[in-house]
Amino acid sequence: MSERGRRELDDGTLDQLGIAAALEALADRVETPRLEVRTTVALAAGGGRLQARLDGEREIAVYRIVQAAVDNCAEHAGASRVLVEVVESEERAEVAITVRDDGRGFDPAITGEGSGLRSMRERVELLGGSLEIRAALDAGTVVSAVVPSARGISVTTLR
Repeated sequence: MSERGRRELDDGTLDQLGIAAALEALADRVETPRLEVRTTVALAAGGGRLQARLDGEREIAVYRIVQAAVDNCAEHAGASRVLVEVVESEERAEVAITVRDDGRGFDPAITGEGSGLRSMRERVELLGGSLEIRAALDAGTVVSAVVPSARGISVTTLR
């Protein structure tokens, strides 16, 4: 784990404030005058619960999946815009994660799967989910992951 990645979890944002605040903080750290990062987090309504939180294991996994995808965009894509969506569906009992950029893309057949993509795949598979990477030269990249949510709770947070 990089020193930056360790600091991002050690600052307590994820533990104290949850996934929405942690992803906002990640976007703020990565954003530059040349790279806009927008996040949308919508957790499922249900049961009248007051706190919009995933369980700890899922929050860490979702955060790390998004972090790896956003880091790849910032380091390799030459993108000007990255859109991050984390949407929980109570009906399907799943969390859908999408990270989309407008960068130069890549040819997965030529580039292969680096450590960032490999770590995303491993995290998703450990939770019993699925991961899809859609990329093409000069057409940006879309990382889509779906993991079981294991519950539904209330409150929606948008940035």
